[in-house]
Amino acid sequence: MTLVPPARDASFLAAAAAFVELVDRVPAGMLAEPALGSWTLRDLIGHTTRALRTVAIYLGRPADRIERADAIEYFDACRDPANAPVVAARGVASGRELGDDVPAGVRLAFDDAVTALGRVRDTDPVIETAAGGMRLHAYLPTRTFELVVHSSDIAQAAGVSYEPPAVALAEATELVRGLALAQGHGLGLVRRLTGRESGAELPGSVL
Repeated sequence: MTLVPPARDASFLAAAAAFVELVDRVPAGMLAEPALGSWTLRDLIGHTTRALRTVAIYLGRPADRIERADAIEYFDACRDPANAPVVAARGVASGRELGDDVPAGVRLAFDDAVTALGRVRDTDPVIETAAGGMRLHAYLPTRTFELVVHSSDIAQAAGVSYEPPAVALAEATELVRGLALAQGHGLGLVRRLTGRESGAELPGSVL
């Protein structure tokens, strides 16, 4: 296995801990309320929890070869619109799996991810992901990205505050930049962020 610095987990762990803390503050009475698209808050939290669960699951699925080199290639491979109904249904199912005590279910998923990462500390195994074989530390930024983006969705839907950890936000922002460039929207992103255009075309949804 390739050796890696433990700090490579920092962005994911920070985003994950912030997500756990956020869910603790979501009123239980709001879980059935609309949140994002067809999802209720419970569904959205369930979908976001998969960013934790898949780390533990995929670490139990070693891959023979690397098929996606980084997070940009991962999201590019997962962009098929035909996958949307499957993703939506999976979010609903994951939300139900959280049970009556949603914060406890999220904390359990967090603990499982931390435990799984601890077993491969200082290494970078090749794992089988939804987009094919990847190095663990090429895959983790995709989880950080989902945690940051969907934690903000949860906070907005629930009317609670959320401030992503700086290290996680930096990684998510860098990935957005990379996706914009890879999809030919780099100039549109620059013009929008500099106030030149309020409706400049940006990358489509990758989640």
